Amino acid sequence: MQVAFDNCAQALDFAINNKSFGLFHSTENKPNTNIHTHECCEIFLCLKGGNNFLIDGNIYDAEDGDLFFMNQFETHKITFMPYNPVERYVLQIHPEFIFNFSTENTDLSQCFYSKHPHKCHRIHLGGADLELFKCLFDVLTTEYEYGDDVIKRNVVVQLLVKLNMFAMHVEGEDAFSIVSQPLRLAMDFINNHFQENINLEMISRNSYISVNQLCKLFKLHLGTTVSKYLLGKRISEAKKMLKKGYNVSDTAMMCGFGDYSNFIRTFSRQVGISPGKYTKNSK
Repeated sequence: MQVAFDNCAQALDFAINNKSFGLFHSTENKPNTNIHTHECCEIFLCLKGGNNFLIDGNIYDAEDGDLFFMNQFETHKITFMPYNPVERYVLQIHPEFIFNFSTENTDLSQCFYSKHPHKCHRIHLGGADLELFKCLFDVLTTEYEYGDDVIKRNVVVQLLVKLNMFAMHVEGEDAFSIVSQPLRLAMDFINNHFQENINLEMISRNSYISVNQLCKLFKLHLGTTVSKYLLGKRISEAKKMLKKGYNVSDTAMMCGFGDYSNFIRTFSRQVGISPGKYTKNSK
């Protein structure tokens, strides 16, 4: 059973279509300006070349050996050091797989959906712990003559058990330690006012810097634009509302899109399906 693919989109599609998991291993340094969410939980092991990792409004200084994890509603994006060697594993796991292998005593989804007010999305691995995770990921890239599907399924369950064990001890980290105060103010303003008709001038004014300085900070630390960060936040919140049962029209208004048609067009482009179909699939 092939679960390792040449790109992240293929791994994600396989995980979604089979309600299972898909792995992407890459050594390419390809910057991506898009902040995104998807329908799977993600485990991201940074082996080389990480710079900043944005997850759900938090910014982490990505170091070699850092393991990141996020759920399907949390917007995220990593930047890499320019011209440096890069290597990472990205494992996409469908939530249904995680819930199916959880038990009354062992909730494998806990690390992804923690309600801790200062939830941390990072674990730093070193020594034997790092080698263990690398070996487990390597198993997923190997084809076995007998028991291939069972071996790989058990490996992913083992990864989830280890991840949750480590995650119990890392909540409360200050993920903003590397970020300038104006950038933090800008991100906080967007996170608190994304429902409103806000623009660059309003965001810069509340961050006490010029529009030009604001755009440079987003490009420097996040490798993206202010508008893409705002859009990512709105799409993330829209997905949450649709899954909770809100109708498309109310979701559009409450997530700051204003125009109904614009919401349908933008959501379809970003998520890959229309809001109506997304709601239907969620049920």
